[in-house]
Amino acid sequence: MFDIDELMKRAQAASDAASQQLQESMEKSRKIAEQAQKDAEKAAEDAAKRQNDEGQAAELDAANQQRQVEILGQMFSPEDMAQIAALAPFGGSGHDPDKIDF
Repeated sequence: MFDIDELMKRAQAASDAASQQLQESMEKSRKIAEQAQKDAEKAAEDAAKRQNDEGQAAELDAANQQRQVEILGQMFSPEDMAQIAALAPFGGSGHDPDKIDF
């Protein structure tokens, strides 16, 4: 009828196969988790780098503006600067040259 040894061998083989599949699944899960961790770390580093680059760009713009003010201060007297600041936009006429009919 039933051979106990054969049933035990089949049960052991099924158990071994299930154990092997479980090990493979756990290994795949570990690799996926490691890759997700690496991706998250890289994304955080990239975001920090972009933020740092933006901060440096803002600092550079501010330094450039300050330098331009210093150069203009050397080129023009305070009276000249006041006169320039009082000019209407678009070259003193107050009109946008792109909107003038010719």
